[in-house]
Amino acid sequence: MDAYTVIAKNHPWSGSFDEASFRARLYEDALWSQEEYWKVEWALCQLVTTAGEDAEVRSRVFRLFSATTNLFAAHFNPNDVFSIRNLDSNDICEIIERFHLVFEGFFSGEMPDLAESFDERNPLLSAGS
Repeated sequence: MDAYTVIAKNHPWSGSFDEASFRARLYEDALWSQEEYWKVEWALCQLVTTAGEDAEVRSRVFRLFSATTNLFAAHFNPNDVFSIRNLDSNDICEIIERFHLVFEGFFSGEMPDLAESFDERNPLLSAGS
């Protein structure tokens, strides 16, 4: 698995966008794909040290962050028809906390210790990948 490819598959204008990606599943199907999210989280951990040198990656990651955050807001907006279908609001709140911490870590250049902050482990990071 290549971290740059994971990010490209989640970017609609990359030429490599994948309809089975995390972003596509959330946006098109209103489904949270934990397996696909783990790939994004893994990719961000791999790219954090080199992202400062790559404006294209930073742009793609920001667009992914922005689009996902907008969908979280839409889910909780009673005037919006979008709703994440496979999670309840409590699950989404926990996911939002982790999501923000991971993306903040990426943009700050220092990833958080996720094992210290959350019970659930990303199997791609636990495996040492």
